[in-house]
Amino acid sequence: LSFRAISNFTVQDTNFTEELKTQYTGKNLLETIEEGVGLIELGETIRVRYLNPAYSRWRGMEGLKEELPCTLQEMGIHPDDLASYEHMLREGGQSGRLMGHIHRIAAKDGSWRWIRVRAMRITCQDWSNPIVLELSTDITEIREKEVRLREAEERLKVVMEQSSYDLWEVDVVKKLLRKYDYKVAFGEQPGEWKLYHAEPGDRELWLEFTGLPHGI
Repeated sequence: LSFRAISNFTVQDTNFTEELKTQYTGKNLLETIEEGVGLIELGETIRVRYLNPAYSRWRGMEGLKEELPCTLQEMGIHPDDLASYEHMLREGGQSGRLMGHIHRIAAKDGSWRWIRVRAMRITCQDWSNPIVLELSTDITEIREKEVRLREAEERLKVVMEQSSYDLWEVDVVKKLLRKYDYKVAFGEQPGEWKLYHAEPGDRELWLEFTGLPHGI
């Protein structure tokens, strides 16, 4: 979807959903694409004027018609995300710049879907209030993986802090190694790679274990 193409779209009357569908996207594109497309009016109260079916699919409400126009609260935005989302919309509506935001939206089963939004003001004749076009992507699976990764990192930190053993990282190509430090591994502080100098009795065991060639 192109902001350039959409910026040329002109609203002729209040029923602009069909105009939007036919003027630049073709008959069925808005109904079938995985990305969300929305039109939001920035009046004294922000009101959602159009949402394509992707939003309903994300929320597990496919086949149910959205009651539009509606407020951001009625759209299902998480209460903790409302203020920053509204601020982004109004800032983008005033500046005309491309803006971004990540927020949660309520699903039918009581869960929350994570949505990444890109929004920009577009020109619409016959409307006194600014209109913002938003293109959205459901990133719930990505966010859930990030949460699981952080939880795994926290568990590893606890294990490393309580362990009496040392772990070593080996760079086989550069023939370097360093003592494993979770603060270094997670980017909390820099770590230094050093040439390995082992005790004579340990050297052969280390080389065999790491796969480094003998004689280095």
